[in-house]
Amino acid sequence: MGLPLAIVAISGVLATKDTSKISEWKIFRRSFEVGFDNIDKLKNVKKMLSLSFSDLPYRLKSCFLYLSMFPEGWMFKMFFIILLWIAEGFIPEMEDMTLEEVGELYFNELCNRSLIQTAAEDVDEAVKYFVLHDLGGHNFSRVHTLLLFGAKGSISSVSFSELFGKYGRLKLLKVLDCQRLPLTTFPECVTKLYNLRYLNLSGTKVASIPRTIGRLRNLEMLNLENTLVEELPAEILQLHRLFRVMAFQSINDGSAFTKLIGVHVPKDIGNLKFLQDLGVIRASEGGLELMRSLGNLKQLRTLCIQQLEAEHGAALCSSIEKLSYLRRLYMETREEAEILEVQNISSPPQCLQRLYMYGRLEMLPQWVPRLSSLVFLLLRWSKLRLDPLQSLQALPNLQELIFEKAYDGEELCVKAGGFQNLKRLVFICSSRLRKVTVEQGAMPKLQELWLEDCKLLEEVPSGVEFLACLNELRIIDMGDQLLSKLDPSSQDSDFSRVKHVPMVYIGLSLIRNPSECIAGVGDLQQSSSFSLFDARASKRLFQVSGLYVFNL
Repeated sequence: MGLPLAIVAISGVLATKDTSKISEWKIFRRSFEVGFDNIDKLKNVKKMLSLSFSDLPYRLKSCFLYLSMFPEGWMFKMFFIILLWIAEGFIPEMEDMTLEEVGELYFNELCNRSLIQTAAEDVDEAVKYFVLHDLGGHNFSRVHTLLLFGAKGSISSVSFSELFGKYGRLKLLKVLDCQRLPLTTFPECVTKLYNLRYLNLSGTKVASIPRTIGRLRNLEMLNLENTLVEELPAEILQLHRLFRVMAFQSINDGSAFTKLIGVHVPKDIGNLKFLQDLGVIRASEGGLELMRSLGNLKQLRTLCIQQLEAEHGAALCSSIEKLSYLRRLYMETREEAEILEVQNISSPPQCLQRLYMYGRLEMLPQWVPRLSSLVFLLLRWSKLRLDPLQSLQALPNLQELIFEKAYDGEELCVKAGGFQNLKRLVFICSSRLRKVTVEQGAMPKLQELWLEDCKLLEEVPSGVEFLACLNELRIIDMGDQLLSKLDPSSQDSDFSRVKHVPMVYIGLSLIRNPSECIAGVGDLQQSSSFSLFDARASKRLFQVSGLYVFNL
């Protein structure tokens, strides 16, 4: 499929050349001709890939050769590889850019040269997986990285001690990745790896971090995602080179969102001046001192904090104003009814791209519509009384907007010219919402519209027919009045509003059997745009092509 690999590799090399210079063409021709010395077609392809590799700048060769340690055919995520490169010291500092951003430039350049290929994508196409082209094996004289794959059964601290005792050179180790291994305790011998920069225990059953972690003075990245750890010891403050700490449990509680359970951190966490990514931390123990300390983390790019109370508001707002490089901010109150007191931010971080706000607001903070770089906004439990779309529609870069129990009014209107770059709009559990209007010229790039559990909504949003780019409409757990209007044979049918949408999904979570599902939406088998499913039974009810009705 696609262009032949050799052509793609060659074009990737040429894309990096100044083709206006004859000397560049001559050098390239000499290298290119070598690729045809052997008549074996497969070897020719490898020669072309080798040409792409040979033409790499020195800084990229180290990054590429590093990937040869992974098993053949192993799929990896870009961000995971970038963190390993950083730990090994392959990524240099560049002005006004984080190490992760520089690493992404390197990674994309290897992709452009066809040395790394896209292997798969998640369902939402948000996360890509990659594989490495095979150019032959490469050997390393010294072990600086240890990645453990495919371990089964139980791995004890004793096993680790034997491993490190047997291979004395492991004292040079910079990267230790134990993700998803059957570990139940933190291996004490790891704290003797004084050169360690990257430690990944994500997906293990480790429940506590020993105080001796303070020995790892060169540690830069600590990943405790989806472990049982609930608290980071005070000794972590001795790790002054740390720039990334992620620790939490993620639990599927049956809602549309993954529940996160964070960890307690020392109230003086602000002493770690180089921190760029921090989460998920609990506000409950450190209180006001912790909130004030966060303001010292001037390099912070990601902050995830939960169990917030109203009394934390003033100190938290003051700290956020000092975090001028902040890109991602997640704030969650202790309980759904708790006030998220973040109104008093006069100078919000202008680099902020992703904002998650879980808690009672009642009124949209005035600083949110001023976030010109914002790409993603999620409001949950907000109970806003006024239509928030009026304030948000001028955000120039907003692509995804999600409301869950966020709006307590009866009507919403998207004005003409609003949300020029929005691609996904989601409304969940707006219990009083009766009417949604989309004016012509609004949301010209919208691709997905979700309406879930808004049972008083009387009809499909007026103006949906103007959304020319809409590819997917999801109507889940809605009231009978709206569902009846989707019947194309009904006199007051809204079918004409959605007939241009390629994929329309209707989910009825309260349906008791497939026959009720069919009756609930009328005689849809007459339409050429619909398809009916009972998802729980994984059995197709009708094949009429485009609309899916499923039992959640």
